[in-house]
Amino acid sequence: MTRRITASKCVRIGVVFLGLLILCSLLFPYLKEFLPKPERLLYDEKGVLSAAAPFSPLQAPPFGSDRLGVPLLYPILEGAKYTIGFAFFVGFFRILMGVCIGVWLSLYSKRFKTFVKGISQSFYNIPTIFMAYILMTPVYISIGAEDPIPSTQWITILYQLAVGVGVAVPAIAVYITNEVDEQMKQEYVISAKVMGATKWHLIRTHIHLFLREKMLILFMQHVVQTLILFVHLGLLHQFIGGERHIEIDPGRYKYVSLTSEWSGLIGIDRYEFNLAPWIVLSPLCAFAITIFFLNLITKGIKDALNQRVIIQSLQEKRIVTNEGQVSEQKEQFTFVTPQKQQKMFIDT
Repeated sequence: MTRRITASKCVRIGVVFLGLLILCSLLFPYLKEFLPKPERLLYDEKGVLSAAAPFSPLQAPPFGSDRLGVPLLYPILEGAKYTIGFAFFVGFFRILMGVCIGVWLSLYSKRFKTFVKGISQSFYNIPTIFMAYILMTPVYISIGAEDPIPSTQWITILYQLAVGVGVAVPAIAVYITNEVDEQMKQEYVISAKVMGATKWHLIRTHIHLFLREKMLILFMQHVVQTLILFVHLGLLHQFIGGERHIEIDPGRYKYVSLTSEWSGLIGIDRYEFNLAPWIVLSPLCAFAITIFFLNLITKGIKDALNQRVIIQSLQEKRIVTNEGQVSEQKEQFTFVTPQKQQKMFIDT
């Protein structure tokens, strides 16, 4: 399975894009000193003032700049490692906790399973963003321009990510529980139980192999869902890591994300859309392109798994056909007794 997934062109293209993006983001703090410094005024070759920030993508390619003259490419690259890293962190722990709880409910706590299903179904009609927003608001960090970053910032970030994990775990656990229940009805699982297999043996030999493929696809899907959740939180002015107030002009202040993650870039400048739409569209396009390549990886994984299923079915048909041919050959063969063999020799 691993070879087919890694051999998929879709998976390779997506992994290369994400790898290069994260690598550039990690190297950006070291290369920032060699890049041109932001300027709020743009002069032509004759020294005449030609434009003032924010600059359009034509004046400051490729994405333009914000009102401080900072090219939008800089914060996008700087925040890529946090945005993608946080999304993978949340997606991983969603699947890990959902699978563990789902298998436990299906095999070890059947009485509690009905209660958990009822509780989770009651939250189906409540948007995830509302629960996340309500839980994140009390611990949100907002500091002034001269204030140092609090030492508890990473504790707050972990809490925000834990909320992102927790709001989706009940739904994943119920889904895994239903899948395991269906798997336990298979004949080979029932045969193993009759022969005395323990629940832990069933998990290692049957359920693990069955869930491994589903977990990989679920993980990629929840990474995408986490990115979408970040966008919604940004529009509600909830940035992962908090915000800082800076003075851009006398008496004019602006919010800046402490981690430069992309949802913060969208939420901070959402009011700029009418005057300078590229300020909002640039990080939004970064989200869209990243989600596209994540979906491309998911498609490659699904195609590889479907190809494996088709190959297995063809092999099973070939085995059945070969067994049928062997049985026909056996029916055409007859044993000759010594008496009949002696009679045939005399006749000749």
